[in-house]
Amino acid sequence: MIKTIEAMEARRQFGGLLNEAYYGKRATVIRRAGKPLAALVPLEIFEALTTVADEDIEMYTPARVKEFLTADKK
Repeated sequence: MIKTIEAMEARRQFGGLLNEAYYGKRATVIRRAGKPLAALVPLEIFEALTTVADEDIEMYTPARVKEFLTADKK
């Protein structure tokens, strides 16, 4: 289960949250007024998310989404 915490509490516990991410490999979702705004994740996860080769990513433009929807109806 992913831990969630309010932004003000995250500010007070920032050092502990960093330790949890680094040593415990735990992610934390940071909320403000109950709305999720950001996530503090272990560096390995961040690197995996940001090192995907551009050619491996397909952008879903409105025209491409329309193609998918049209193909699904057939």
